[in-house]
Amino acid sequence: MRTIVIALGVSTVLLGLLAGCSGSDNVAPPADAGRDGTTLDASSDTSASDGGPRQDAKLPGDASSDTQAALDGSVTTAMAFCDGTLGPVISSFESCCNAGDKATQDYAFVDGLLHFLQSNCDGSLAAGVAGGRATFDENAATQCVAVVQQAIQGAPLCWNSFFHNQNGRSTFANPPCNAALVGQQASSAACRNDYECKDGLTCIGWTNSSDGTCQPPPAVSQACGHGKGDGGVQIFEDWGFGTHPPCAAGNFCNFGQCQAQATSGGACVSSDDECTPGLHCLLGKCGAQGPNAVAAPCMAVSDCKDGLYCQPGGGGAQGTCAGKRAAGTTCNASTNDECSGYCNVADGGGTGGSCAAICGSN
Repeated sequence: MRTIVIALGVSTVLLGLLAGCSGSDNVAPPADAGRDGTTLDASSDTSASDGGPRQDAKLPGDASSDTQAALDGSVTTAMAFCDGTLGPVISSFESCCNAGDKATQDYAFVDGLLHFLQSNCDGSLAAGVAGGRATFDENAATQCVAVVQQAIQGAPLCWNSFFHNQNGRSTFANPPCNAALVGQQASSAACRNDYECKDGLTCIGWTNSSDGTCQPPPAVSQACGHGKGDGGVQIFEDWGFGTHPPCAAGNFCNFGQCQAQATSGGACVSSDDECTPGLHCLLGKCGAQGPNAVAAPCMAVSDCKDGLYCQPGGGGAQGTCAGKRAAGTTCNASTNDECSGYCNVADGGGTGGSCAAICGSN
């Protein structure tokens, strides 16, 4: 599956949308999952910048007016931050797409993922702040919104802005955005994402419907990251706020367990995280080189530079990094990332088709 990121300009990455996936099928979790007795319900009183439904937070039972007012303020702050950062991203992408583009399944997937991300940003951040597990730094949050909006104004986020061969690092992990949300939970306290823990701690064993606990970065072979919850087919976001190493130095989190990073020449699958800092995962081994240019060998799309795909080799042989095919050229839908836009297959089925442009693709 392609790594989907939101890029600002040429090289600045806003969000690695699928930085933490669980299961083979990525199913969006419900946006109404609250915590500590808080539920997030759809409300007709608030609306998104694009007119879509939003989330409002309400306490069950006989919540005091002061408590409800504090909760409302937390929700308003979270919505303003999410609207100010992710809202312009959605608007910019949609402005690149015509009516024909918007009728395709490819558009529906990307646009739906972006709307889900904004909705989940509203709900999860608001719940964390309302429960006292995290606080907004208003100055850093305001600066973050300004930085994101300024970057988008200079470069519309069309189709090719979202698809990259290497994993993207969240801009929320970079100044000033990384200081916008500050975790308040100490070691062994409950959490439902890293950003709820104090800096230096990581949240282990959480799901979208149950808490984990804040812990120091675990050692090799110890549990790390989110747990297996809600059927094991959810999307988990790594927002990037604060400093929360998933494992102790020299290790990386792999399917819920810390493993030692490989040194030069050691085996890896596809991610640079599997290698010691400064090395890249290329052709199944960690080393100083990578990713590859046109005509160089590849085993996966991550072996190739952005704008290229891994053209399969015959008989199980290594593939070759090649430029993506332009609109009107033939394509095979079973070859991931072959087209600059998407591979349009006739209604009769099969895998053969023709590359088609979409939402301003190259």
